[in-house]
Amino acid sequence: MDQVTTLFEQLPIGAYRSSLDGRQLRANAALVRLNGYDNERQMLQAVNDIGREWYVDPQRRAEFARLMQRDGAVVDFVSEIYRHRTRERIWVRENAHLVRDAAGRVLCYEGTVEDVSATHRAELALQASERRFRALTEHSQQLTLLCDAQGVVRYASPAARPLLGHEPQAVVHTKVLEWLHPDDHAEAQAELASVLAMRPHGERETVCRARHADGQWRHVAILANNCLSDPAVAGVVLNVRDVSERVRAEEALRTLNAQLEQRVQQRTAELVRARDEAEAASRAKTEFLSRMSHELRTPMHAILGFAQVMLADPAWAAADTPRSHLGQILQAGQQLLGLIDGLLDLARIDAGELPLQLEAVEVAPLLQQCLHSSAALARDHEVKLPEVAAAPLCVRADRARLEQVLLELVANAIKHNRRGGCVELQVEPVAAGVRIVVGDTGPGLDAAQQQQVFQVFERLGGWGQVQGAGIGLALSKRLIELMHGHIGLHSQPGVGSRFWVQLDGAGAAAAAAPAAPCSGTVLYIEDNPVNQMLMEAMLQQGTRARMLRAELPEAGLELARTQRPDLILLDIQLPGIDGFEVLRRLRGDAATRDIAVVAVSANALRADIQRGLAAGFADYLTKPIDQQLLVATLQRLLPCRHAAQ
Repeated sequence: MDQVTTLFEQLPIGAYRSSLDGRQLRANAALVRLNGYDNERQMLQAVNDIGREWYVDPQRRAEFARLMQRDGAVVDFVSEIYRHRTRERIWVRENAHLVRDAAGRVLCYEGTVEDVSATHRAELALQASERRFRALTEHSQQLTLLCDAQGVVRYASPAARPLLGHEPQAVVHTKVLEWLHPDDHAEAQAELASVLAMRPHGERETVCRARHADGQWRHVAILANNCLSDPAVAGVVLNVRDVSERVRAEEALRTLNAQLEQRVQQRTAELVRARDEAEAASRAKTEFLSRMSHELRTPMHAILGFAQVMLADPAWAAADTPRSHLGQILQAGQQLLGLIDGLLDLARIDAGELPLQLEAVEVAPLLQQCLHSSAALARDHEVKLPEVAAAPLCVRADRARLEQVLLELVANAIKHNRRGGCVELQVEPVAAGVRIVVGDTGPGLDAAQQQQVFQVFERLGGWGQVQGAGIGLALSKRLIELMHGHIGLHSQPGVGSRFWVQLDGAGAAAAAAPAAPCSGTVLYIEDNPVNQMLMEAMLQQGTRARMLRAELPEAGLELARTQRPDLILLDIQLPGIDGFEVLRRLRGDAATRDIAVVAVSANALRADIQRGLAAGFADYLTKPIDQQLLVATLQRLLPCRHAAQ
C-alpha cells in the first residue's frame, strides 16, 4: 500500500473519488461511516447516482459540476445531504478538485467531506437570534441605546420617540448625561464607572430622571450591560424604560405604609388575642379527641377482643349458629371501630398529628393479605376475587396505612359491584413510581359523581344503598397524599370504576423471618377485670406466656419486684397513680429497671403515643388490641431464651 493510499484511508474526515456522471469510485473509512455503511465495498455497490441519492436538493450536484468546469475545484461547498443508508439529513462541507491524466483529460473528481451540522445549526441560531434582537429592539416600547465607554450614544432604537420625544437620529452622537437631570449626573456617572469595572455582561440598574421634548422630567430605569469585550457589540448596552408610574405608586405606597403603621399596631394586639384563643381551641380539640378515643375504644376493646377469642376457640367450631352470631358481632363491631378510627384519623390529619412510618413495602403480599381479609365479604356479595400475580414491586409507604387504603378500595369494589361480577387488580411500574389499580364491574359513576367521590360523607347515587358513612375514600385520599402519593379514578357508567393509587418506588422490603410461639412471664397491670380476662385469653391462644395480673398500681409494683416478670403490660389510666408514674418507679428500682414495659391504652392520639414512647415505654399498643399485633410485640420483646424453650 503506497503512502498516498494510506493517507486517503486514515483521513479523519470523509474522502472520495467520483465519476463525472455521479458514480462513487472510492470512499475512505470516514466517509463509509458517515453514510452508515460497514465497509467501502458495501457503499460502492449501494451508490448509483450521487446527485439523486445523496443531495437533498439534486440540483446541488449540477452546481457542483458547473463550479468544477469553471474553476477546476470547489471550496467550502456546503449542502444538505442524506446519510445514504439511513436517510438521516445532515449538513456537510465539500472541498474537491479535478483529477486529470498526463494528457490533461479529466478522469474524476477527488475531494473531502466534513460533517458541519453542528456549525450550521449554530449559524442558523445566530441568524435567528439577530433577527429576534432586531425585532425586539425595533418594536419594543423599551428604549435600547448602544454607547461607548465615555457614554456617547452610537445607536438608539425607535422607542426614543415615545420615551424622549425625539427621533432616534437626534439621540445618536449625544452623551447619555445630556438627557438626564443634573441632580442625577453624579449617580449616573458612578453607575457607569461601576459597570465598566464589572466583568463582561455584568448588569446594574439605576433610576434617574430623563428630559422629554415637552420639557417634563420622566423617571426611567436604566439597565446597563457591559459588552465592550464582545467584538460583535463593542459597547455598553443600555435598556431604558419609563417607570414614572411605578415611582408615583411607590411614593403613594410609602404614604399609605405610614398611615397603616398605626393600624398594624392596633391589629397586632387583636391578632395576639386571636392566636391565644386559637391555641386554646386547639388544645381543647386535642383533649376532646383524646377523651373520645378513650371512651369509645374501651368498650369496643372488650367486644371485639372476646369475639376474636371465642371465634378462635375450638369449642365453638361445631356450633354454626353461635359462630354466625359471633361473626355478626365481630363484623358490626369492626364497622363501628372503622367509623370511629376514620373520624379520629381525619381529625388527626387536620391537626397534623397522624404519625406515619415510611418504609419499603412490597405490594403483592399486601394485596394478597387484603384479598384474604375481604374473602368473606366477596362471598356474601357473590363477587369473584382475582389471583395476585403482580411483579415484586415495592413502594415507599406506611405499611399499615397503605393496607388500610387498599382494604377500602377492595371493599368498595366488592360492595359496589354486581352479583356475579369480579374485582380487577393491576400493579405496574410507571415513570414516577408504582401504580396500583383496583377495578370493579359495577354500575360506574358519571362525571359529576366522580368530582365528589373523595369528599367526606359523600355517598352518591346507587352508592347510597351500600353500608358506609362516606368517609373511607376521603380518608384514603388524605392518607395517600401524606405518603407523597396520588389517588384517582376512571369510571364509565354501565361498565365500572377503576380506582388507582400511585406511590414512589422503593428498594426491596426486608423479609420477615417466621417466629416460634414465645413464652415467659407477663405481668398485666389493669384495673378493668374484663380487660384482664381478655388479655389472658389472647395470651393463651397466641403464646405460651404465663400471665400475672394486678388491678392496682401498687400491687403491680410489688409483683414486679418479687416475681421479676419478663415483660410488663401497663394500662395508662389507673386509680391513684397513672401508668407514667408506675413506669417512673419501675425504672427507679434496681430490681425492675431492666424489665421491658409496654403501654396498653385507649388513649390513641399521636400526642399520647409520642408521650408514651418518649417516657420510655418499649412500645405503645392502643385499644381495641389487635391480637396478631400483640403476639408480634411479645415475640419481639420477650427474651430469646424463652422463645427457645
